[in-house]
Amino acid sequence: MSRSHEKKNEKVDWMKVAEETVLHDLVYHAITSTRSATINELSTFAMDAARSYAKHAKPGSHSKTKVSEKLVLAELDVAGAIDRLAASSVDIKGDDGCMYSPLEVLGCSLVLEHVKEHLGGLFIETVNPTREDGEKNNDDEICRTIDAAKELGGTISELGRVLERVWRTPSSVTSEDLCLKGYDEEVRALLTALVLYKRVFAAPPEESALLTPHPSLKGKEEEGGMMFELRRALGN
Repeated sequence: MSRSHEKKNEKVDWMKVAEETVLHDLVYHAITSTRSATINELSTFAMDAARSYAKHAKPGSHSKTKVSEKLVLAELDVAGAIDRLAASSVDIKGDDGCMYSPLEVLGCSLVLEHVKEHLGGLFIETVNPTREDGEKNNDDEICRTIDAAKELGGTISELGRVLERVWRTPSSVTSEDLCLKGYDEEVRALLTALVLYKRVFAAPPEESALLTPHPSLKGKEEEGGMMFELRRALGN
């Protein structure tokens, strides 16, 4: 069998081709080579695209939509998705060496955005638990963000787990959690500020008096160190 015949029989993974063009911002913005397409050309292309979409764009009967996919579909239209992909700082290779799909890159970007919002809201609630505006973090939204993060794996998954612990049991978050590689600097600053503030100020006086031993020089030094780190996280 000739080499040319073998090449002709090779199957092209067009989905991979499509993902490459989208992830590397190579999406074509023109459908014809002429400067101005005619009404007839545009109509033909539109009908052809619509027929193709109707045949192939429906998910299979056994397909289950992931939380991260629902998040993307609920919050972005096509134009917004293309713009976000072009501006995204998410590594398309992921942490385990596998390539993220465009939908997963968008999911990572949105999860990161929501984590920042949740951490900011949790910090405000910690500093001022009796806010006059009555605004509170939506527990369902935090749960959705955590679930989406766990689905996406890698650093984003770890970030989701840390968010869950900060939200449910802040005392379980360790210094190592704040030093994980790959964290966005804004996320790191919010996490540090939230955890340190809770450690320094959050315990009620009665509880502190019962649980905290007589302050020693070492204890005062540790508290001073936490205060310094807190000020640095808050930019003071």
